[in-house]
Amino acid sequence: MFKPHELIQAGSADVPLQADADQAVVAEDVRRPEVKFARVWQADDLFEGRAPAGGFVSQAAAQVSAKRFALRDLDSIFLIGPRSTDSVVPPQPQDMLSPASADAEDAPQPAASAEPPSDEVQPIHSQQALDDARAQGYTEGMDAARAQLYDQIRAEIEAEKQADAQALAAMDQAVVDGLTAALDALHQSPQQFFEPLKRLSVHIAEQLVLGELRLDGSAIDRLVQRCVDDLAANEASSVLVELHPDDLHALHDLRKRAGLVEKNLPQLMVNEALPPGSVRASANDALVEDLITHRLAAIARALGLDEDPLRSQSAFNPERLAAERQRSTAVEDVPVRMGTAAPARAVAAEAMDLEDSDV
Repeated sequence: MFKPHELIQAGSADVPLQADADQAVVAEDVRRPEVKFARVWQADDLFEGRAPAGGFVSQAAAQVSAKRFALRDLDSIFLIGPRSTDSVVPPQPQDMLSPASADAEDAPQPAASAEPPSDEVQPIHSQQALDDARAQGYTEGMDAARAQLYDQIRAEIEAEKQADAQALAAMDQAVVDGLTAALDALHQSPQQFFEPLKRLSVHIAEQLVLGELRLDGSAIDRLVQRCVDDLAANEASSVLVELHPDDLHALHDLRKRAGLVEKNLPQLMVNEALPPGSVRASANDALVEDLITHRLAAIARALGLDEDPLRSQSAFNPERLAAERQRSTAVEDVPVRMGTAAPARAVAAEAMDLEDSDV
């Protein structure tokens, strides 16, 4: 037995072999001179321009002829059998069709329409369908635009609200920071916080004293009586008492209402240099005075305030009292009305003749 790979005819690769299993193989036919052993592959001689038989030689790409692909019988190539003497017919182009084209040819062709083709193009959709589609598209577009506008307005409103909230929060934070700083400063120096309260309390006390002095002369009467008692004179008529003009006027009114006799009372004299609520009494070589400025100085020392600023801002300051008296005594003219009164209409009464009447 010969093996298939040992018997390959040189130069006859394109010639198919005929395989016939039923026919007896003759040894003389197998060992014919045309059958040769396979040539061993080897490198080509570089110095020889022509390749030996069955070898390879380099050629230009333009000189190589393109070969076509065709169906081959593998059994006839690899099976051992006598060489077929039939000539090989090259496949025709129509025989090299793909299976897809063959299936397309085998598929039945649709029958031709019996009606002749019309030149006019038939509309795919009716006018009513187009109108309905257009109306539906318009409605959907309006709904989408309305939703987009609503989302945009809502986003803008939310942004404005957030900005306002942030501004209010910043203002509140600024107020809190200011209060915190003020509290810290108060803890560091509490005198800055309590000094305005002390000044306010002194100012309220001054206004209460002024109100009592202007209301009635009883307060001045008590001050005068105290000064006279301090002098301890036998006769009160020998004591000289100096008062502010307003206090002296109030004391005279009080004595008139009480019906006191001027003979047994100390002598009264006006002293404009004295502030309201102050009394200065003298008898012989003794002098007693009760000034409102002394009482205010004692209050300032008790509260720990500076006396000079308190004296300049006091309600008993002579300059402030003079300005206030000038404002209270100023007379303002009544403004003249721009319009003139309408003249009274003359009423003409008819004279009646009493002689002609029945009365």
